[in-house]
Amino acid sequence: MKQKAYQTNRLRGGSFAGKAMAQALVIALTILFVLSLSTPASAEKTLFDTSDDSSITVKTFTSSKTTHTTAQNGPWATGSNTFNYVAVKMTIEDTGAATQNYTFGQTSNSQNIDTVMIVYNGEFDPLNPNPGSTNATLNPNVFGGKIAFNDDGGVSPAGACGNANYCPVVSANLAGKRDIILVISTYNKGQLLTLPQSFYADGPRAVSFSAAGSPNEPTGLSATPGDTQVTVAFTTPSSDGGNAISNYEYTTDGGTSWTARSPTATSSPIAITGLTNGTAYSIGLRAVNSVGQGTPSANVTATPFGPPDAPTNLSATPADTQISVAFTPPSNNGGSVITNYEYSTDGGASWAAFSPTDASSPVVITGLTNGTTYAIGLRAVNAAGSGTAAAIVSSIAADTPNAPTGLS
Repeated sequence: MKQKAYQTNRLRGGSFAGKAMAQALVIALTILFVLSLSTPASAEKTLFDTSDDSSITVKTFTSSKTTHTTAQNGPWATGSNTFNYVAVKMTIEDTGAATQNYTFGQTSNSQNIDTVMIVYNGEFDPLNPNPGSTNATLNPNVFGGKIAFNDDGGVSPAGACGNANYCPVVSANLAGKRDIILVISTYNKGQLLTLPQSFYADGPRAVSFSAAGSPNEPTGLSATPGDTQVTVAFTTPSSDGGNAISNYEYTTDGGTSWTARSPTATSSPIAITGLTNGTAYSIGLRAVNSVGQGTPSANVTATPFGPPDAPTNLSATPADTQISVAFTPPSNNGGSVITNYEYSTDGGASWAAFSPTDASSPVVITGLTNGTTYAIGLRAVNAAGSGTAAAIVSSIAADTPNAPTGLS
C-alpha cells in the first residue's frame, strides 16, 4: 500500500516571516502571563435558607423612620415605629489582606413585599441600629456598625422575585476573615415578614452561614498533645452574640463533624480525649450559646502520643564488669520516636538512663562487679517519658579466669 504524502509548509527560522511570528508569540505569551496575574480569583456563590436552621426566627426592632430608604442608609435611631426583620450571621473565609468585593442578596420573596437589606459588622443590636453615629452614615469600622444598606434602588435583578424592587442586593468591600450580620427587614413600618427567607453571598471566597446571635470564633488556638488526648488553649470569642456561652464543640477532622464537650466547658483550656496515639488530628473549636453554634475557629494540627510499650525477648551476655543486652524494640512506640532506653540491675527498684543515649539493640550495661548476679530490666523512653518495663532477666558479670599457676 502506498503511503499518502503530506506536504508541510514551514517558515524557515532565519526568514523575516519566521522572526515576526516568533516575536508575536513572545508578546502573546507575555500578555497572557500578565493577565493571569491580574485576573481576580473566581467568585464563589453560597446559598442559605432560614429553613436550614430552626433557631432563626422573625424578630422586631423599632426605628424613628416610617420607611427605610437608601438616602438614609436605613435605620439609625430607635423610635416608635416597629419593623420585622430576620438576621443571619455570615463568616467571610477570605484570610487575605487585600480588600475584596462581596455581594449579598435576597434570592426569593414569596410574600411579594418591599424589603431592605442591611449588612452589619460583627453584630446587630436592635436597640442600637447604627452605633458610633447619630446621623444617617455607614460605620463599617465600628463593631456593630453598618457596612452597607440597600432598599433596592434599582440595584436588584428581577430574578426569582419577579420584581426588581423586592429582592435587595448590597455590595461591600471586605478584607480578611470576619463575621458579618445580614439583616432582611421590611421597607415600611408595621409590615409582617414571614419565613422562610433565603439569601446568597457572592465573592472571591466561600461564606458560611449561622444563626445571628451566636458567638464569634475562638482565636489563638494552641494544642498540647498528651497520652490519647490533646489539650487546646484558646482565647474566648470577642462576642458571645448577646447570649452567654454555655459550652464548646470540637472537631478532630477539620470541621467535617463536631462533638459537644462533655461535661460542658466554658473556659480555656479544653481537653479532647479518646484519641489514638500517633494519629494527626485537625482540631477546631466553636462556642455554643442559647441561639446555637458559633463561628468555627481556625484549625490546628496535633498528634497525641504516650509512653512506649515494653521491649521483648531480652537476652543477656555477660562480660568483664559488664552485660550486653539484646532485645526486640517495642511493637508500639506510643506515637513518638524512641530516643533512649533505661535499665535496671535490681529488678526494677531503680532505673538509670544510658549515657550517651542508645536507642538500638544491643545495649551494654557497664560498671558491674564480676561474680555478682544482676536482675536486669529494660524500658524505652520517648517524648512522653518512660515506657513499660520488659520482663526481668538474670545474669552474672564475669571475666575470663586467669591462667592456672604452680603446675609441675
